[in-house]
Order: sequence, then C-alpha cells, then structure tokens
Amino acid sequence: MSRASYALILCVSLFTMTASLAAKDDHSYVDAGLLRLAQNKSQQLYPFESPALQQRFENITTELRCLVCQNESIADSNAPLAKDLRDEVYYKLQHGYSEDEIKNYLVDRYGQFILFRPAFNLSTVVLWIFPLLVLMIGFLILFFQTQRKPRHGNKT
Repeated sequence: MSRASYALILCVSLFTMTASLAAKDDHSYVDAGLLRLAQNKSQQLYPFESPALQQRFENITTELRCLVCQNESIADSNAPLAKDLRDEVYYKLQHGYSEDEIKNYLVDRYGQFILFRPAFNLSTVVLWIFPLLVLMIGFLILFFQTQRKPRHGNKT
C-alpha cells in the first residue's frame, strides 16, 4: 500500500470517529442503574408536587456539571457544592423559574463551564471550532506529505 492510501485510511478513520462521537447522546455514559439510583435519591431528598416538576429537576441537574468533580453532573455528585447547586435548582423550581432561567442564573454565576452542553456564542467559539481546525490541519499535513515527490538514489 502506498503512503497516500495509508493517509486516506487514517483520515477516513479520524472523520468517522469524530462523527460518531458527535452523534452520541450526551447522557449515553450514564448507566441505567445509576440513573435510577439518582432518581430515587432525588425523590427522597426533594419532594415535588408533581411528577412533571420532578422530571424538570432531574433534567436540569443531569445537564449541569459539578464544578468540583468536573466529569459528573450535580445529580450524581456527592460534593458539598453539588448539593448546594441541587438545593438552588430545587428552590428556583419551587418558585416558578423556568429551566432556561435557572440555567442562565447558574451560567451568570459560574460561567459556561457549568453546562455539559455550552451554548455556541463568541466566548465558546474556540471550544466548538478548535477540534475541526485540528482535524483540517491534520488533513492538510497528510495531504502535503503524500504529495511530496520521493527522492531516488544518492547524488555522488
């Protein structure tokens, strides 16, 4: 196989992996058993008037990142800050705030990092564009490396 074939296979593989990761559901990493455990825990600690309100609470707390643990949602974290954030979400839901109002309040207070899916805006453009730029630069490097003419023999 030629170098160009290897480069093409590498590029297609990288593109496929990137596309499959981008297409995954954001919550696919959560085991169903852990999700049920978290739901039961929230039902015990936070009493709600309706199942719809409880579902909104669970949706919000699974979409917010624990600032201490960083790879866990505040629904899954046992950190004191996560508990404080859950309490804040619960309080705001009980007082009629919408999901967007709660998320905006927390983003204003803690920044976009608190969201597992940050919004696409001027402050997060690097976060969204950087992986594509790295991939494009990699493709260009591979393309130019494969287009170089090989040097044959030594000049004496």
